[in-house]
Amino acid sequence: MNVTLFRRAICFVFITALLLASLPAAAAAADQPQVSAGAAALYHPGTDTMLFEKQADERVPVAFLAKVVTAMIAAEQLAPTDMATVPESYKTGVPALSAMQYQVGETISVEDLLYAVFVQSADEAANILAAAVSGDIDAFIKKMNDYAAGLGATDTLFTNTHGVYDGEGYTTARDAVKIITAFSQNETLMEISDATYHRAAATNMTGERDMYSTNSLIHSQSSYYDGRCVGVKNDYSDQGGYSLATVAKSGEMEYICVLFGAQTLADDRVGSYVDATAMLDWALENFQVTTILQKDDPCAEIPVELCKKTDKIVLLAAQEFTRLMPVEYPPESLVFTPNIPESLTAPVAMGDEVGTLTIAFEGETLGEVPIVAGQDAPLDELLYYTSQITGFFNSPVIKAITVVCLLIVALYIFYVVYYNRKRKKYKKVKNKQMNRKK
Repeated sequence: MNVTLFRRAICFVFITALLLASLPAAAAAADQPQVSAGAAALYHPGTDTMLFEKQADERVPVAFLAKVVTAMIAAEQLAPTDMATVPESYKTGVPALSAMQYQVGETISVEDLLYAVFVQSADEAANILAAAVSGDIDAFIKKMNDYAAGLGATDTLFTNTHGVYDGEGYTTARDAVKIITAFSQNETLMEISDATYHRAAATNMTGERDMYSTNSLIHSQSSYYDGRCVGVKNDYSDQGGYSLATVAKSGEMEYICVLFGAQTLADDRVGSYVDATAMLDWALENFQVTTILQKDDPCAEIPVELCKKTDKIVLLAAQEFTRLMPVEYPPESLVFTPNIPESLTAPVAMGDEVGTLTIAFEGETLGEVPIVAGQDAPLDELLYYTSQITGFFNSPVIKAITVVCLLIVALYIFYVVYYNRKRKKYKKVKNKQMNRKK
């Protein structure tokens, strides 16, 4: 490859990358939104980026998250058309029943109960689902905690199925993000949680029931309506304040937004809704998903030994590298570091993985990309055998054997010289003795 062209290509890639952007450290560069919530997090699942967090590891009441996990387990283990019977225990931990007014012995479809959980926010519906899954509410609560831990939410404790404040259950905004991210993969639950109205079918004890959403963020008639938000759940308690989780979509961008402990603002607006919109506005105005490296972009050069065709080969990015980037940032803050050996030994085939390229921004590692050989480097047999011979004689064992042989030869020469001198001396003495006898 022409060296000048290669250098120009390398410069082009790095300059292009430097004109792009980065992630967590860059988020600090943009003025972050002011939120009233005690704990909050904004997560971009497409690039695994926690873009914004406030007290994300502080424990807060589980609030809406209990209903979310209850629904996730029920949706996995029951079919929407399955019928659940209202048990005697359906009021467990529920200080006030919802407008659904379920009755012991009534049979309701799982689908209608899921709508009751999300649209009507019926606490007792969560208990009915729990009993349908496990037969016992306490056994189901254990299942909830195991389920959350399996999603990586290791700082979460559920003590009931519905999230009514009891002073014992807790979670964190970071754990909530993990759970809501998993929830967002279930299209059925996402559709249910995004509904603002549902009419439940008649049962064996009552006629049809109408349900109306309590989530103003997704209600088009509300002043809090944000068309970017899809589902998931909101909540309020005197002890825990306003909380919510939602999945926000705008074009190809998708965010998981969670808030806990928001309050009523000075203008009497609900803080959780205002905070969610402010966080999303901030993210969409200041960040974008950008490709830093394209697959097959040149990344480095490396010397090659035992190859007559070329003494260097170009290394290429083995895959595309994409991250959530701020719209603007200091270009000199992006650093590329090849992690490769000092040289390669032929034969090298095009596409062979050679090492990695670490990409960092303001001291934080964004990630690594495998880098591969961009061309073949065939083995030259003459160079190979010359190298083998040279290597043979340069090996420590051969060197040691050579030293030992030289020592043996030296000792032998010393012995021969010594023996000959001794012999000559002996002959000289013997000749003198012979002469005296004569």
